[in-house]
Amino acid sequence: MKPAELNFDVQVRGNSFDELTVQIKENGVAVDLTGCNVKLQIKEDANLDRSLKTLTETTGIEILPGGELKINPFIIDMKKGKHVYDLVVKFPDETVVTYFAGQFPVIQNVSDI
Repeated sequence: MKPAELNFDVQVRGNSFDELTVQIKENGVAVDLTGCNVKLQIKEDANLDRSLKTLTETTGIEILPGGELKINPFIIDMKKGKHVYDLVVKFPDETVVTYFAGQFPVIQNVSDI
C-alpha cells in the first residue's frame, strides 16, 4: 500500500504545531487501531537515521476511536529546512503500514519569546 501524501503547511521554528486529527481508512472503512503502536518521525532526509522529532502513542499521538489519530501540539524546535516525515502503524499481529508521508517545511523565526 502506497502512503497517502500529506504535505504540511510551512511551520515557523519556535512556534507551536497546531493539534491535528486524522482518520485512517482502508477501502473507505475506518481502521481499528486498538492495540497498535504509532510513530511519526520528522527527518532532514528520508535516508538519514537521525530523527529531528519523534512522536508515538506515548509521546504526542493519541489513538482515538473510529480509526482516528490526534497529533497533540508541540513546539517546532528543529532547524529550518525542507524536512520529510511519515506516520507508521504497527498492528498487534506485527504488520507494519506507512499510512502518510510528505513534506514538513520549517522556516526560521525572527523573534524568540
